[in-house]
Amino acid sequence: MHYSSDEKITIIVSVLNGVQTLERCIESIISQTYKSKELIIIDGLSHDGSLDIIKKYSKDISYWISEPDTGIYSAWNKALRKATGSWICFLGCDDYWSSSTSLAELAEYACYPQFNFVSGKMYLVSAESDNDEYNSFPLVGKILNCRRLHYGIRIAHVGALHHHSLFETHGFFDESYKIAGDYEFFARACSSIRPGFVSKGVICMGNNGLSQSSLKLTIEESCRALRSSKNFSLFTATQFYIISYLAYFKKLLMSVMKKYESRI
Repeated sequence: MHYSSDEKITIIVSVLNGVQTLERCIESIISQTYKSKELIIIDGLSHDGSLDIIKKYSKDISYWISEPDTGIYSAWNKALRKATGSWICFLGCDDYWSSSTSLAELAEYACYPQFNFVSGKMYLVSAESDNDEYNSFPLVGKILNCRRLHYGIRIAHVGALHHHSLFETHGFFDESYKIAGDYEFFARACSSIRPGFVSKGVICMGNNGLSQSSLKLTIEESCRALRSSKNFSLFTATQFYIISYLAYFKKLLMSVMKKYESRI
């Protein structure tokens, strides 16, 4: 990676067949009042019109490519090799900033070396929601607490700022993970993360809901991440496994009960 001397922020967007939401995402990035930024888009060889949108905004995109990849972490790693910002954040194609000042509000806390990771809160929105409707959706996100990472990750990772030194020190994302590679990165890097936090909603995250198989994979991969990290132990990994599956079965039971009650 090559970095400029100013506090440029690199915004990375990964997309695969995101024609319904990609333009909204790009426009929210372009409209940010924070000037020192660059946009990198990694497309996984979409065939639904996403490329037409990317080409439409090509003058506002510092770098883009469309080719097959092995998943979101493969896409992120490709983008990291092209990033020139001092700070880096990741958005999905169905995510968008909640206001034109969101990036500037995060940047106010991006004071390195005091902080090397800055996050805020995010709204969980449905894919079909309008930009003006996000306030009616749940607002989630807490400051990153690496000492309690084995109880689950409760931060809003979407839009969070990572200082480039974290990737220089700890490497890129592990592409063997399909859904919990960001959790694995935090488990690997947690001993050196100094988190800052903006206690307001700055980003809207598309919430299409995880399938039951995706939830199970998240638990399995997160448990593997804890086991493989030198910052945690087999005990903490087992603790995470038990707590997560208890929550999983509770959610599953509630879902079954709702379906049963709807038939009465």
